[in-house]
Amino acid sequence: MRISVLHRVMDLIILYIFILEIVIKMVAEGNHPLQFFADGWNVFDFLIVAVGLMPFGGNAITALRLVRLLRVLKLVRSLVCCALCLHFAPHSYLAIVLGGRR
Repeated sequence: MRISVLHRVMDLIILYIFILEIVIKMVAEGNHPLQFFADGWNVFDFLIVAVGLMPFGGNAITALRLVRLLRVLKLVRSLVCCALCLHFAPHSYLAIVLGGRR
């Protein structure tokens, strides 16, 4: 019983973080908030959050929540890209400063 309550609380916290992320992204679009939906990942995030807000349960909802894991894959891909950029950036700056010679 205690784990079930903890699971529900954590689920709500994560859902509210995703809602906040969507709101920030839409506000960042300025005068064109619907431009947010031009990116397929944003549409995916929006749909997963919308389903998470619906007041029903069952196996279909559980399956859709598992799809939310695809969002984590997107995050991992972005983190790998950032790590590569951070790794190679000093070498690139050094090459610019030295004019391509070491």
